[in-house]
Amino acid sequence: MSPRNRPPAPDLVFIKLQDALAATGCPICRIVRQAEQRYLWGYLYEQVNDPHSREEFIAARGFCADHARALLAFHDVLGVAILYRHLVGELTAALERASSAAARTLRAAAQRIAAALAPDAGCPACRHVRLHEDALLHALVVRLEPPEVWERLCGPAALCVRHFLAALRVADRAAQARLVQAELTALRAVARDLDELIRKFDYRFRHETVTPDEAASWTRAIELCAGAGRVWPPT
Repeated sequence: MSPRNRPPAPDLVFIKLQDALAATGCPICRIVRQAEQRYLWGYLYEQVNDPHSREEFIAARGFCADHARALLAFHDVLGVAILYRHLVGELTAALERASSAAARTLRAAAQRIAAALAPDAGCPACRHVRLHEDALLHALVVRLEPPEVWERLCGPAALCVRHFLAALRVADRAAQARLVQAELTALRAVARDLDELIRKFDYRFRHETVTPDEAASWTRAIELCAGAGRVWPPT
């Protein structure tokens, strides 16, 4: 279904986008990071002993590397211990069964072990994130016209490259053109600020004042190119 034929995005989703657009950095990254925090916090404090959640966790062989590392920031020793004690037990039993079975070759033995330890499902936290991203992207691409959205996407709240590409995939032709224009505007502005920052490191120009945009351009460039990342302390 094209964005033109899609029902209007829920107001609550767009309100979240407006709040994120008022800050600096990719608005999708910002909201997703907050959603991840809430999800992981809720998982540790409400779902550790939930049978259905536990089945999904075991099938996925735990959270992905990013989300597993993020658990450490919550300092919930007992919750993590309960989850991973179950997973370690499952992995141990699977390895024992796979390694004790006869195999014709070393390669066949390694393949059997790899299959026994491989996940049967994706990371539950990543699945939660994808649902959030989908709703946010659809809400954004149908509302690019308002100045308060457009001006922010062209500058301090530009999409990171990953979310820009994701937005293109759900946008119609007109929205794609707008997204490309906004992203080019943002990238060119950061490039100019980087050029000035680099120039003012030269001893001949060190007397010139570095503007706030120039000072922030090197971290801004990282976020534009790579996104905000997923390992954080909870807020």
